[in-house]
Amino acid sequence: MIESIPAVVSNPLIQELKSQYVTLTGEYHKLSQKYGPEHPKMIRLSSEIRGIKNKISQEIKNIARSIETEYRIALAKEKSILKAMEDKKKEALMLNKKQIKYNALKREVDISRSLYESLLKRLKEASLTEGLDVTNIMVVDPARVPDHPVKPKKLMNILLAIIVGLTLGIGLAFFFEYLDNTIKIPEEVERYLKLPLLGVVGTIKSDSGNPPKKEIITYTDPRSNIAESFRTIRTNLSFSSPDVDQKRFLITSALPLEGKTIVAANLAITFAQMGKNVLLVDSDLRKPRIHNLFGLNRGAGLSDFLVGKESSIKKTKVSGLNVFTCGTIPPNPAELLGSKKMRDFVEKIRENFEVIIFDSPPLLSVTDAAEIAPFLDGVVLVIKAGSTTRPAIQRSIQQLSELNAPIVGCILNDVDFEKEHYYYSPYQYYYQYYYEGEEGKSS
Repeated sequence: MIESIPAVVSNPLIQELKSQYVTLTGEYHKLSQKYGPEHPKMIRLSSEIRGIKNKISQEIKNIARSIETEYRIALAKEKSILKAMEDKKKEALMLNKKQIKYNALKREVDISRSLYESLLKRLKEASLTEGLDVTNIMVVDPARVPDHPVKPKKLMNILLAIIVGLTLGIGLAFFFEYLDNTIKIPEEVERYLKLPLLGVVGTIKSDSGNPPKKEIITYTDPRSNIAESFRTIRTNLSFSSPDVDQKRFLITSALPLEGKTIVAANLAITFAQMGKNVLLVDSDLRKPRIHNLFGLNRGAGLSDFLVGKESSIKKTKVSGLNVFTCGTIPPNPAELLGSKKMRDFVEKIRENFEVIIFDSPPLLSVTDAAEIAPFLDGVVLVIKAGSTTRPAIQRSIQQLSELNAPIVGCILNDVDFEKEHYYYSPYQYYYQYYYEGEEGKSS
């Protein structure tokens, strides 16, 4: 492969040596026909041929080394040229960056120069027009500091604020009063419900230590105003049907949490304090509370009696007052209260007690009260002041009327005398001063 390189093929010395080699080889072959290989001429020719071959090989090696040297020189030049080219590229990039920066600076200079020329032109125009008198304005009267501010007019603003505030306040008060459809005072009971008002009961202050004790206030604090309110209700109930000696009343309400259980318990206590033989029946078979008020065990009671189990009436610490607890809470309270056995029970206990008071669930929540109301002497509706709405009470009255249940009247419960002092305070003060003396007044 080396001998076929153009540099080797075109080399004059190699060509000459090859020519000599061919000549000697031809001569060697010619003599080999006459002489043997050991002949001096054959030995001489063989030696010359080997010498020519060695020279050719040596010359080829020299040419290869020279080619390699040239290659290395060319490679070094190539690297040098590439390095120089990279340096030129970097210089070109730097020139481009500098050119961009130069262009930006040049634009800023041009803009600044344009602004400067514009300002200089305006300055020269202003200096030319400065000495010219081109205005026709003259001072007629110099400005003076006023003695008092023109606005705001404080007195007028205050008067307007008072008038507007009073108007809005009174208007809003009447508007909210118009929106409020609850029963708050006795006049509203007679005006909207057309029912007799049996009495008004104030708010019983809560006692965190012993709530049940505080709730039966006619027993724990008989000289209080609230206890006197319950005695007034007792008197009105007694005169509601004077010809009937044995009275059976149902205490109920339109909605829950109106205080019917507390009213029933305190009314029963007042009748017992009057010397009557009283039975308080807890016919609320869903959420009974009578046994808690008197500290009794619920045990076997009304529900157990109605299903045929043994039950008993429990005595209380109030003389003359007996309680028939609800007993076990049944799954079907309405069916039990509307059963024939319930009617027989009402007739049976009438023989042993003068006054029987039933505490029942709300009318609009469940049908329990509607089941037993028709076969009792009267129904008393408890209304929570400022809470029970007129439509709810009217719906309850309509429901009782459809059942032909006699409605004795209603009780306005949980009245806040401090909030409604404009109506109740004169009567409360009169009672305290003339009937309780200084002790009641101070309390």
